[in-house]
Amino acid sequence: MRSVEATISSRSGGHFDFDLHNADAELVRLVQSFVGALSGVLGAGAGSEASSRLADAVVQLRSLTAALEASAAIRPSARPRAYLTVSRELEQLWPMYLLATTTSDIAMAERLASEAQSILDGSTRHLGELATDLKAAEILADVRSEPDLATRVFSALRLKHPGMDLDELTHHGQAVCRVASGGEAARGSAVDFLTVRLVSNAYLDPTALEAKLRELATATFDRERIPRVADMTDAIDDFGIARRDLFEALTQFEQIAAYEDDPTVIARRFSKTVGELYEAALPLFAWCQLLLGTTESADAYQRLVTKDSTELTTRLGNKLPRTFGDFPTFLRNAGHHGRAFQVDDSTGTVTIRLRSHTESMTIARYVDRAYALLESLLVVHWTVSNWLEQAAVTVPMPSGAAEAMGLTQQQLAAFWLREVRGLEITESTLRDGRWTIAGEVPEGEVLTLALAMAQLADNRCHVVEVRASDTAGAPLTVSLKDYQAFATTAGGSRGTSTLGLLMLRHRCTSQGECLLQEMDTEFAAVALGFAVLNGEFDQVAHLRSVRQLAISHGHSQVAGLATRALATIRNGDDFDLKLELAARTKTFAAPEPPTASAAEVRLDGGALSPRRPCD
Repeated sequence: MRSVEATISSRSGGHFDFDLHNADAELVRLVQSFVGALSGVLGAGAGSEASSRLADAVVQLRSLTAALEASAAIRPSARPRAYLTVSRELEQLWPMYLLATTTSDIAMAERLASEAQSILDGSTRHLGELATDLKAAEILADVRSEPDLATRVFSALRLKHPGMDLDELTHHGQAVCRVASGGEAARGSAVDFLTVRLVSNAYLDPTALEAKLRELATATFDRERIPRVADMTDAIDDFGIARRDLFEALTQFEQIAAYEDDPTVIARRFSKTVGELYEAALPLFAWCQLLLGTTESADAYQRLVTKDSTELTTRLGNKLPRTFGDFPTFLRNAGHHGRAFQVDDSTGTVTIRLRSHTESMTIARYVDRAYALLESLLVVHWTVSNWLEQAAVTVPMPSGAAEAMGLTQQQLAAFWLREVRGLEITESTLRDGRWTIAGEVPEGEVLTLALAMAQLADNRCHVVEVRASDTAGAPLTVSLKDYQAFATTAGGSRGTSTLGLLMLRHRCTSQGECLLQEMDTEFAAVALGFAVLNGEFDQVAHLRSVRQLAISHGHSQVAGLATRALATIRNGDDFDLKLELAARTKTFAAPEPPTASAAEVRLDGGALSPRRPCD
């Protein structure tokens, strides 16, 4: 075995060609070569040829590590970074096996063999984690298959963190953020943080991202000024616009990374995207400058956004060099100044000729710079967004942004129902003022869900309909105003709550007919009639209202019963009536709030149509 070590030393520095785009296969091949050659050396009658093969495998593994070290230093670095971790661990195999086969300590030899096996198992785990990260990033970017951003985010995070529901992801995100940045994450921002990390693991530099997060977390930002900055003209609206633009740019980055293979094309496309993103991020730079400064004037934000983006990034870079050092001027200007940006296919280089200076670098280095800028913007945006959430400042969506980002009220509601309530939702759409939700909704929850969504709906929505799957009949219909009137009676006296429920059933319609039945008014007349007979005269007004409902619905016997109960106040003749009321209690049932497999709630409070006989 010592002869193998000598051969390795003599061959170090040799050149081997590797396909880094297929490094996982290269690693598997080298491990197989190493294990096979080691078996040959340990076998009976092993000769110089077996020793030579083992030396070749070790030297090639070390050469691959050196190549990966260079590649892993440049974004997007997920693959080479994972492969580098694996190759470095595999490099430890040879010293372990060398010591295991030369030591006279049997216990040590067994321990070393066990550690070597753990390395092989760990290598498989690292490659599995890489595959998960890349698949999760692919899901996040796949707008074609799933337009809803919330659904894509949760699907990607569920793949990365299997078995966690939304609440568990929130707590996990807060814990991970605490370790990574040293700061606290608000509930919504905690899930966003996991998403940023997912993107970072797939395309960016996780170590650099965490360093930037810590730099912002420990900087002298005056977070108490956030509400005052938010009140400055256009400041909070512009932040929402910058959020939309950052989302669109991130989508473009992911699409380019996922579907382009030609480095020249990638560099050219990045030059346009990066320049637009740099300019669109001006509101983020202004927010950072205002939170670092002391300016209080109402027009402070307006004055800052009239400045050049690079002027602000330069000023911020003096205080936050790690984060804002990744905003070089050439990234902003290269793609938008005629022929300033040139890619040379033959040399694999990018040349940027600006009036002030010229930059030249490899295509790989340019792509790395573009990703570094995106990395810094994600950190800045997440940090300020987290502070805004903690300060209870709402960032408005610019017109059309919710639709473009897959974050409409209807899409978010469907996501919540699926992921939090566990309901299978097949439709959640808004058309011509009608918000339709369909899916596997239990009948007892249909109306409740429709009412809940109606209270959240914006002013574009006039009707919310919830329909259980395979339900074809006409929906139960009620106005939100009528249900809210019923809700105010729920905690009231017996008479108030009973009459409130009767009025709700009266106001609900199914196939054009009122839901109020004679058994409902009978129950109320008997219950309130007994109360009046027992001297509870505060129930007289409620009993009269029940009598009026009975009359308008043609429940003549119930109306007569209520009339007789009211007459006893004057004549005191209640013996026979008490017997009748007692007899009726043996057959009646209390009315219940309506349920249906399809329900619609009207938000405008208008009259139900067509007009019913009982109205």
